[in-house]
Amino acid sequence: MGEIRLPGLSTGIDTTALIQQLMAVNGRRLASYQVRKSELEEKTSAIDEIRALVKTFDSAVSSIADTSKLNLLNAVSSDTDYLDVSATSSATPGSHSVEINQLAQSETWVQDSSSFSYATDYVGGGSFIYTYNNQQRVISTVANQTTLEELVGLINNDSENPGVNASILFQDGKQHLMLSGSQTGTDYAITIDSSNTELLQAQTTFTDDGENAQLSDKIIDLDQFSGTLGATDKIVIEGKNRDNKKISKVELTITENTTVEHIIDSINVAFEGIATARYDKGTIYLVDNEPGDSDISIDLSFQADGLGTAELTLPAFEVTTEGGSVSADIASLSPATFVKTQSAQDSQIKVDGYPIGDTEWIERNSNSINDVINGITFNLIDLPETDRTIKVTINRDNEAVKTKVEELVSAYNELMDAIDSKTDFNAESKKMGLLSSDPAVSFIKTRLRDPLLGAITGFSSANDAYASASDIGISLDGAGRIDFDSEKFNDAMADDFMSLVKFLGAVGDGASSSSSVNFYGATKYTQAGQYNVRIASDASGNATGAWIKLDTEDWSEAREATIDGNLIKASMDFSGTDPEMGLQLVFQWQNDGSHSYDPSQPEAGNPVEAAISVRHGMGSSFAGILDEILDVGTGRLDMDDEIMQDKIDNVSDHIESETKRLDRIEARLIAKYARLEKTLSLLQQQFGAFMGM
Repeated sequence: MGEIRLPGLSTGIDTTALIQQLMAVNGRRLASYQVRKSELEEKTSAIDEIRALVKTFDSAVSSIADTSKLNLLNAVSSDTDYLDVSATSSATPGSHSVEINQLAQSETWVQDSSSFSYATDYVGGGSFIYTYNNQQRVISTVANQTTLEELVGLINNDSENPGVNASILFQDGKQHLMLSGSQTGTDYAITIDSSNTELLQAQTTFTDDGENAQLSDKIIDLDQFSGTLGATDKIVIEGKNRDNKKISKVELTITENTTVEHIIDSINVAFEGIATARYDKGTIYLVDNEPGDSDISIDLSFQADGLGTAELTLPAFEVTTEGGSVSADIASLSPATFVKTQSAQDSQIKVDGYPIGDTEWIERNSNSINDVINGITFNLIDLPETDRTIKVTINRDNEAVKTKVEELVSAYNELMDAIDSKTDFNAESKKMGLLSSDPAVSFIKTRLRDPLLGAITGFSSANDAYASASDIGISLDGAGRIDFDSEKFNDAMADDFMSLVKFLGAVGDGASSSSSVNFYGATKYTQAGQYNVRIASDASGNATGAWIKLDTEDWSEAREATIDGNLIKASMDFSGTDPEMGLQLVFQWQNDGSHSYDPSQPEAGNPVEAAISVRHGMGSSFAGILDEILDVGTGRLDMDDEIMQDKIDNVSDHIESETKRLDRIEARLIAKYARLEKTLSLLQQQFGAFMGM
C-alpha cells in the first residue's frame, strides 16, 4: 500500500512543507558527504590529467634514455636512382664510394614447348619434380582430373613449398607453366628434375635448453655438449659421394666461439659440388646435388685431444628419400620442355675500391646489403649505364638529437605548469589548489628536479666532458621550469658529440681506475656511483675470490662476487637489493704473483684493488624516477588512485547509509503528520457536530 499524504487541506496546516523543512535539516550530513565525494572525484580527475602528462614526459625521456637512440646518423646517396642507403647508430660518420657491377636477381623457368591450349586442359597423371634452394618437391597429379591451373594451385599451396611461385603464361595460343623463385641470389636456383634426389636426415636434433638450436648458437652451449674443451678438440666430417667413393676428410677445430653454422659450412666444404647441407629446426639435412640413384653418405665424429673433459653427441644420418625412387613421368611437363629465361645471380659491388681487381667483387644474394660496413645498409635500385660509382656520405643528425631534447623540455614544462595550476594558492578563491596536499603530486614535482640539479651520479667534472645538465644548456629557472639554452647545446654537440650522447643516454656505462680490473658491463639495474673492488688470485693468475662494495661502505659490508674464468660477476638476482647487481668486470693478471685477501681481515693481504665508476645518463636518471611514479600497482600514482578510490568508496558507503536513514526519518514524519491530520480532522468534525446541536 502506498504512503498516505494529507497536505493539510482539511486542517489548513501545510504538512508537506513542514516535512521538507525538517528533512532539509536532517539532510545536512548527507549534503556534506555528497560535497566530499564530488571533491574526491574532482581530485581523481585532476590526478588522471597529471598521469597523462607524466606519460607524455616518460615517452620523451625514453627517446633519450639510450645512446643507440641518440647516436643518430644521416645517410645520403649521391644518386638515389641507383643506390639508396641507411645507417644505424653503430655506423661511423664518413664517406664511401660504391661501385655497382650487377644486381641480384631471381631465377625463372618457363615451359617452352607447351601442349596446353587452355588453362583447364588436363596435364596427365604422375609426378612433377622441381628443386629450389636445395629443397626438392614432388607434386603428384591425377589423370583426367588435374588441370594446368590446378597444378599451379598444388605448387603454390604446397605447405612445404620452399619459395617457388607458379603461374601460367599465355603466348602464341598456348598456356605455358612458369616457375619463379621468390628470392634473389645464386643460392636460390631452380631445377626441373627428371627424378627425385637422395636426401639424408640427421636422426637427432641440436638443442639449447631444450629448444631447437639456432645456427648462431655456440657448440659449447648445446645440450649435446658437456665438460670443458681441450686445446684441439675437433669435429671430423667424412663420407662418400654418389658413386660410393670417399670424399676428402674435413676437420673443424672447436673453440668457445664455434657455432652450429660452422658445422654446416664445414659439411658443405667437404661435399662441395657433390651435395649440399641445410639446417632447419635443429636438424641437419644433406641432399645430393644430382637426381637419381646415389650412395652418398656422411659421418660426423667428435675427437677430443684428452686435455679437456668435453663430450659432444653428434647425430647419425639416415636416408629419408631414396634417389631415383620417383621419376618425373608426366609427358606434357618433362624437363626437356622447360627453358631457363632468367638465371639466379648475386649482386656485385666494390666499396672504396675493394676488392682490388677487375674480376673481384663483393657478392651477396640480395640487393639489400647490410653486412659489408658495420651499421650501413646499401639498397641497390638499378644498374647505372655508365659511371657505376656512387658516393655515400654518413653524417651525424645533430638536429634530430636536439629535437628529442626540446621535446623533453616541452613535456617537462607542460607537466610542471599543470602541477602548479592544481597545487598553488588561488588568489580569487582564497584556497590552495585541489592537489596541494597530494603526496604523489608532491613527489613528482620534487623528484623530477633531481636530474637537473648538480652532477648526475657517476659523472664528474674531473673525468667527464659533461657532468651536469647545465653543462649542455639545460637548467631550472626561478619558476621551476627548464630553461633550454639552444646555443650552448649546439656548442656542446660540436665540441664533443659522443660525450653529450653518453651524458644523455648512457645505461650502465663505466670505467676502472686499474689496468688489472677492466670494466666489462652493467645493466640498468646497476646503481650508478663509485665502487671498490678487491680480488685475490693464485700465482698462475687465476682469480680465487672477489668482493665489491660502494665507496661509501666499509669492507665489512662488501659482497662476494662470482668468478667465471677471468670474468668477475656481481649478483645477477635482479629482484634483490645489491646496488652492484648486473655489474661485470674482467680480471687481467699482471704476472706479479699471487694476491691474498681475507674479507674477515680487510686490512691484511695484498689484493688487486680497483675503483669502478658506473654511470647512467640523465635520461636513465629520469627513467628511474618515472618508474617509481608509473609502475603498475606499486607506482606513486597507482597507490594514490587506490587511496583516493578507498576514500570515494568510504564516502559512498556513508551516502548510502545516510540516504537509508533519511528515508526512514521521512517515512516516520509522513506517518506522524498523517496521523495528526486525521486526528485534527476528526476533532473538527466532532466540533462541527456539537455546534450544530
